[in-house]
Amino acid sequence: MGGNQNSELRKARKLHQKSIGPENYDPAIALPPSDFIRDYLEAKEWNQAILADVTGLSEKHISQLMNNRAAITDDTARKLAHALGADPRFWMNLQFDYERDRRAGKPIYEEIERKRILYEKIPSLNQAIRYGMVGAGQTVEKLSAEVLSLLGLDSFDDLLNPESQLRCMAALRTHRRPQDRFALAIWANSARRNAKAHVEELPEYQPERLADFREKVPGLTQEPVNGPLQAVRLLRNLGVTVMYHHPLKGTTVDGAAFWVDETHPVIALTVRKKVLDEFWFVLLHELGHIVKEGYFEDMDLVYGIEASEDPMEQAANTFAADTLIPPTEWMSFSNLAVNRRQRDLSPRRTELLDFANRVGVHPQIVAGRLRFEKLVEQSYFRRGPFKGAIDKKIVIQALFHPN
Repeated sequence: MGGNQNSELRKARKLHQKSIGPENYDPAIALPPSDFIRDYLEAKEWNQAILADVTGLSEKHISQLMNNRAAITDDTARKLAHALGADPRFWMNLQFDYERDRRAGKPIYEEIERKRILYEKIPSLNQAIRYGMVGAGQTVEKLSAEVLSLLGLDSFDDLLNPESQLRCMAALRTHRRPQDRFALAIWANSARRNAKAHVEELPEYQPERLADFREKVPGLTQEPVNGPLQAVRLLRNLGVTVMYHHPLKGTTVDGAAFWVDETHPVIALTVRKKVLDEFWFVLLHELGHIVKEGYFEDMDLVYGIEASEDPMEQAANTFAADTLIPPTEWMSFSNLAVNRRQRDLSPRRTELLDFANRVGVHPQIVAGRLRFEKLVEQSYFRRGPFKGAIDKKIVIQALFHPN
């Protein structure tokens, strides 16, 4: 509602239908009074505390009204009429209709109302069901319970509380870019749940084999098709499970690192982008969290490859960068780029190619890092030998079928 024209028209039509009274209007399913109170509050941009203060009713009483646990009496109807509008008869008629239908055995509205709230509050819910993050074909009660569990909320009422969005994601290290936090919570926690369900099939972490993997990474970047597939298999061989988890609308998450338990780390990737340097940076950034931090209970979320003020994010960035290009090599080449930048120039094409060949990485890895550190313009070195893309379809298939 709140500003959406179609929602406002729907609300106006609903209020008109109910205002003509039960003697003229006999809906198949009556709407509970709380639905109308909520509409009026949203129109006035009030919360329950303000309504309690205006009417003189206790906040507990208002909460009971909003959850259909208290009936609208004659006194309450008069107070609501003076505070919100309409007349007392309108509010009494709402209660009359609702009680009549409840006595007639029509609780179906409550299921419709609950599903409406779920889909309005979580626009990506249908997508999450389609991708198997939330179970399909469930009763309203089971669907609500599963969604609340994924969101980390205690009750359905918490879903209506804007502050719960912050609370349910408080444990996640997020960046400043705006996100649909309900969608983000469903994405992250369903990934963890999927991994946990197959923990017995996951290899145990063998950090002693990490050095060998890091040595192979630069060479793997030179193979846009097979390199990512080999990296996924090598990581699984050393006990780091890499899985694909479809992105949800409202989020821009590229990857997440988490532990199922103390011996089973997991990296979840959305493979939103097919650019070679970004794929490698995201994969290694997430691996950096696992290596640098060891076991942690919370999940790390990364929305892009930009740096963060969080020391843990910076450490993961450094791990990824140093794995791709030795830090001493990069220091000398970046000094050249800085000197050129001060003279409004950029490294020559041949210099970049020679450097990439010397350190053994795909030229796009070097070009991407120059752009990331703002040593060249964002439009530079994007064509010819500097262009590299992964085959998303092949990579995603590999993430689903590791062997």
